[in-house]
Amino acid sequence: MRVFLLLLAVVSVVFQTTQQTSTEEQILNVEREQREAYLRHDVKATERLIADEFVQTVWDGTGGKATLLNFLRTEPADPTLTLTAEDVRVRINGDTAIVTGKRVERRRSPDNNQQGVAYARYTRTYIEHKRSSGWQLLSEHLQPIPAERTGIKVDADVFSDFIGKYDTPIFTFTVKREGDRLLVVPDDKRRPIANHSRFDGYNESALEVCGGRILISKVHPT
Repeated sequence: MRVFLLLLAVVSVVFQTTQQTSTEEQILNVEREQREAYLRHDVKATERLIADEFVQTVWDGTGGKATLLNFLRTEPADPTLTLTAEDVRVRINGDTAIVTGKRVERRRSPDNNQQGVAYARYTRTYIEHKRSSGWQLLSEHLQPIPAERTGIKVDADVFSDFIGKYDTPIFTFTVKREGDRLLVVPDDKRRPIANHSRFDGYNESALEVCGGRILISKVHPT
C-alpha cells in the first residue's frame, strides 16, 4: 500500500510539472504572437491577444487597449524595428500568469541610418480567457533602463547658459558652476535629487532623476 501511495504521489507531481510547463509554453507563445503583431501593426491579432481591460503603464503615462489599437491603425510600421526579450520568467497562479523580463529594442535612425538600442524592464500580467480558450494580456508595465553615459569634452563657456534657478513640478534646484563642472544643488537639502544630471538643449531642458526624466517648466536666470 505504501509503495502504491508513493507511486501515485510521483505520478501526480510529474503530471503537475508537465501541466505547468505546457501552460508556460502557451503563455510564451502568446508573448511572441503579441510582439510580432505589434511589429507588423496587425490590429486584428492584437485585438484577439489583448484583454478589453488592458492597461499599459510607461514612464510618462498610462494607456489602454483603445490607445494601442489607435496607434497601430494610424502610425506606419517601422521596418527597422526589432523587439527581443531576455531574462524571461513566468509565474502562474491558477488562471493568472505574470511574466517578467528585459526588452531589447533596436531600430535605425531615419536621419543617418545608425542603429540605436534601448532597454526596458517589463512586467506583464496575463489572464486565461474562458470564452476565447486562450491567454490574453491584461496589463503591462515598462521601466526604461538608463543607457550607459559617455563623457565628452565641451567648451566651458557654454556652461553660463545653464547657470540659474530651475522649477520643476516637484521641487526647485540651482545649477552653478564649479571650475569645469556644472553642479545641481537642491534647494531643499533634505531631498538630494541625483548624483549626476544632464541637460538637453536651451529652450526645454531636462533633469534625469533615478532613471526618469522631469521636464523643467520654468527657468529663472541669474
